[in-house]
Amino acid sequence: IRSTEALLRFNLNLTPSQFNKINKATTTSSSSRKIYNNKSNAILTRLNRSTLRSFLHFFTKTIKLDAVQLQRMVVSRPQLLAYSVSNLSSTYAYFAQELQLSQAEIVKLVMASPASLMYGLDSRIKPNVEFLRNEVGVGSKHWRKIVYAYPQVFSYSVDTVYRPKVAYFLETLQLERKSDVSTIVSKYPPTLWLSTRNIQSKLDFLSCELNLSMADLRFMILSYPQVLGLSLEDNLRPKIDYLLADPTTTTTTT
Repeated sequence: IRSTEALLRFNLNLTPSQFNKINKATTTSSSSRKIYNNKSNAILTRLNRSTLRSFLHFFTKTIKLDAVQLQRMVVSRPQLLAYSVSNLSSTYAYFAQELQLSQAEIVKLVMASPASLMYGLDSRIKPNVEFLRNEVGVGSKHWRKIVYAYPQVFSYSVDTVYRPKVAYFLETLQLERKSDVSTIVSKYPPTLWLSTRNIQSKLDFLSCELNLSMADLRFMILSYPQVLGLSLEDNLRPKIDYLLADPTTTTTTT
């Protein structure tokens, strides 16, 4: 009869280094435990053969990860092994039934961010989705895409990050309609979690270098909010400097 550790090694086809990585991940910070639904940080000590089999069955039969995907997920986020299958199943059911994500979309979400399954369903996942739906007013087509394409949306708090960011956009860009915030977020969701300092530096640069009025700046961000995700020093500044350069000062060689 295989031990739990041997069963884990066998079923995930783990190399010694991969197993050591999982084995060492036995402690997490108190802040991480709070974010991830306050679970115990002991991993292998919480496992027995029955719980491990249930865990493997859930991810291979319900979520439908293949062997390579399952190994990659567990190695990258071994803390998942400490979570009860019932809690994982509840989160999966919410994604599949309430959010109506397809199986392929759920697999994409889980592989991009396994931690998404570790957040509290009632304390983080549902409030964040409701925020997108009701406060930002993102339509179902867009918030579904945000959830599976940008699962880091669950990494941040509505109260401490998202609501202040919406207020910032309303004030800084002098937005007159709530739907304008929805437009920005729908086109480029990371605007919700990019730091205010990061965004402000780009707004200041664009306004100054291009001599934009507030109306022009607002139109630019509403039309192409992705510009806020570009690096100021490595992308925006050199490109704009090039575009604004006096053509008479440039030389061409033939």
